[in-house]
Amino acid sequence: MKKYTLFLLLFLITGNLNSQWMVVSDTSMHNSVDAFCDNGNNLYAAISGVGIFKSTNSGVNWSSTVSNLINQQINTVIAKDSFVFVAAMSGLFRSTNYGLTFDSLTSNPGTAFSVIILNNFLYKGKTNGIYRSSDWGNSWTIINNGINVPTPDGRSLASYNNTIYAGVGTYNLHIYKSTDYGDNWEYISPDIPLNAIPYSLYAYDNLLLCGTANGVYKTTNYGANWGLIQGIPGDIGLFGLTSNGTRNIFISTYEHGFFASNDYGQTFINRNEGLSFFGFTALYKYGGFLFLGRTSGVIYRRPLSEVIGINSISTEIPNEFKLFQNYPNPFNSSTSIEYQISKLGPVTIKFYDANGREVETLVNEVKRAGNYMAKFNASLLSSGIYFYRMTAGDFVQTKKMVLIK
Repeated sequence: MKKYTLFLLLFLITGNLNSQWMVVSDTSMHNSVDAFCDNGNNLYAAISGVGIFKSTNSGVNWSSTVSNLINQQINTVIAKDSFVFVAAMSGLFRSTNYGLTFDSLTSNPGTAFSVIILNNFLYKGKTNGIYRSSDWGNSWTIINNGINVPTPDGRSLASYNNTIYAGVGTYNLHIYKSTDYGDNWEYISPDIPLNAIPYSLYAYDNLLLCGTANGVYKTTNYGANWGLIQGIPGDIGLFGLTSNGTRNIFISTYEHGFFASNDYGQTFINRNEGLSFFGFTALYKYGGFLFLGRTSGVIYRRPLSEVIGINSISTEIPNEFKLFQNYPNPFNSSTSIEYQISKLGPVTIKFYDANGREVETLVNEVKRAGNYMAKFNASLLSSGIYFYRMTAGDFVQTKKMVLIK
């Protein structure tokens, strides 16, 4: 009995120590980690004044690329296939060899605040508006139709599916939406005070977040209505924004650390376990992990499952993909779902009502092979029949569940 008690105590202590943010890179450059991005296989971290760092194993190891971005103040970085684009104070830079070397795109000079890729179009936010390129940055067209701001600085860009969002202005904040690849823009942020800068923008389905010096504003109806998230201090305005679907929302702040919500952003709590200092400048979700970047060049990593309640329940590697029936079923508000993954790859588990409309995303990330269990909270859904579907590569499986309140 004593041996069992000691083992249990050690297990609990070890579990608590591991359930925290861990340092995975310290460049010792004392420059800020200002942005992350990935191209599926590689994770990139942009460090202002230093250049680009790359990891091929979800942040376990990092290598510095041999780039010509020394002394550049970096704002945003984006990657697709072998292309890596860096938006910097002195312009936009492009790499065609996975970030090893960069060329300055001098055909459209000037400060580049933001850059995104949508399908085969490249978009750039500059000091005088939004630009689009159909040839990966060789030539550009200004696309400001509908943008009516005295100083239309394209401070931040985001996209989801075929919709583009642009945060425009310097102390005259306007957020615009385009559903035709930037040909026309619609103003969607009359609820947000104008005396701020849209430092950061994040979009996922109907969720849109905008980080300003006043705090973080949120909409869950594609921009029709906005509200300031309570409890997220807005002292400085350097906010990192990401989510896992629309239920799990994550925000990093410069002075107050990391906040997480598991109820669509209705409430947020600090999850600063393992963080002794703050000063965070970037936040990113990749490969089943959350990554935090600091002003001192330090990168922290934490398993997403620790924050949203999706846990690995076995170290055994399954020989097939499988989605299990939820338990209990029928259920009242909360139920558990087990699934198994036989190889590394992207996995989604989505929920649909009886009419086939998507109502929730529980999992949407790259996961390692293993057995998992996730808790699904349906407190905001009405009673009825629902379906949940798991997709992993060519594997697709659907199960029926019944919610009774």
